[in-house]
Amino acid sequence: MSIGDRIKEEREKLGYNQEAFANAGGVSKRSQIMYEQNKTEVGAGYFSKIVEIGADIQYILTGKKIEDNQLQEDQISDLVKITSMINVLNDDQKKEVLLVIKEKIRLNELEVLIRQTLKQ
Repeated sequence: MSIGDRIKEEREKLGYNQEAFANAGGVSKRSQIMYEQNKTEVGAGYFSKIVEIGADIQYILTGKKIEDNQLQEDQISDLVKITSMINVLNDDQKKEVLLVIKEKIRLNELEVLIRQTLKQ
């Protein structure tokens, strides 16, 4: 399966038509079609935008999805500690922490994407 095939799969999984997904990615519908047909190379700017609407960039680029049950033991231990700390917060504080975590995850995904793009 090609990158174009996986872009199309992610688009369909997220419920977007080509035009709407192209708009979310900051490109034209024609570019979206070309990406899905592997006729044009996809730029990092496009990936940085579609990750914001929930596209799995790691999957698109590598064909590999990280399953929830593949967490390492140290990650599970860290999550238990973090959960314990979050549980003592009030609802507003919890929302704030979750926003920070989501932003950190998004930034990490972008960093990985940029590094992979620069290696090509």
